[in-house]
Amino acid sequence: MRGFLIGLVVVVGLFLAGFGALVLMANGIEPTQEEVRVELEDDFPR
Repeated sequence: MRGFLIGLVVVVGLFLAGFGALVLMANGIEPTQEEVRVELEDDFPR
């Protein structure tokens, strides 16, 4: 069971790392100021 949990953590970690890399490539390495501003506005409840 412990080996299964360790494997699951590794798979999830690799998936998140790959997904994060895809997001960075899609946005370019540095997001534009407009994209950052929209993300900040979405974080606050209205």
